[in-house]
Amino acid sequence: YLINLSMFQFYFNAPNVNQPHWTRIVELIFFTMMGELFCFYHFPRLLQIGVVISVLLASIANFMQAHVTTELFNWMPFFTYLALFLSGIVVYFLDQKKVTQRFFMFCYSWFTSVSCA
Repeated sequence: YLINLSMFQFYFNAPNVNQPHWTRIVELIFFTMMGELFCFYHFPRLLQIGVVISVLLASIANFMQAHVTTELFNWMPFFTYLALFLSGIVVYFLDQKKVTQRFFMFCYSWFTSVSCA
């Protein structure tokens, strides 16, 4: 129970207190990454960083052996949902008029195709 309070139960191989707690590690990693980007003033380049990371992950998934990709995604479960988080960020940026519709269509189609693969 105490390990679940730390939100790192995933890395201790401890069972979740209840089923919805599997998402906590994904959220923890996401907010940690957002905090780092914000603290180091990379937040305005969030989409560009996201595109680069998703291209790297897609390349790793396509060109590396399956066990390497599985180990990477098991070690950092956030990568599995990265495209979905970035899709939401693109929609927010479009709403705030921080990106053009052309850039929105490119990013959204890329992120949704990566998340469906």
